[in-house]
Amino acid sequence: MPHTINYNPEEHIIEAKVQGTVNLNEFKEIFSQATQLAKEIECFHILSDFREAMTIRLSTWEIYDMPKILSGISTPAGISASRFKRAIVIALKDTADTKFAETVTKNQGQNAMIFQDVDEAKNGWKTAPCLEKGAGAFLFRVVLKLKFIEFFTCGRPNRRLRWLCWQRWKAKSIRSFTR
Repeated sequence: MPHTINYNPEEHIIEAKVQGTVNLNEFKEIFSQATQLAKEIECFHILSDFREAMTIRLSTWEIYDMPKILSGISTPAGISASRFKRAIVIALKDTADTKFAETVTKNQGQNAMIFQDVDEAKNGWKTAPCLEKGAGAFLFRVVLKLKFIEFFTCGRPNRRLRWLCWQRWKAKSIRSFTR
């Protein structure tokens, strides 16, 4: 599977162009090369163009594990996966699991958006909110705690406990934006 990864200094993005059949191993290879390039030039915006890929072969489970896999590739390089902002451009024929992939990625605290047009993708992340490091994981922990409390209180957690969780989340959000 041929692919090219280049740095575009005019727009300060790393561009990956992919042709042929793509599976999980190719995704790993592309992201590891992009991570090394990102570390060298201190650029964390990645535009992946899969429009010329003939087929993208990923199972639902592989899509679900993709954020963990990408985090496992970037962490040894000393870069948090949540630091990257990824725009992924796909062809119209490959839109089956795109919403699922985008949701899973955001739930894991990573920034990825899926587009069908390159120009839209280049402008898309400029308007997209960037998740603070660990914000997705923190929000996940708050929701998990609320679900846990709801389970053990038969669906009726007391208001005070919900209010305390909300205040804690609000304080964490304000601190992360004022740094």
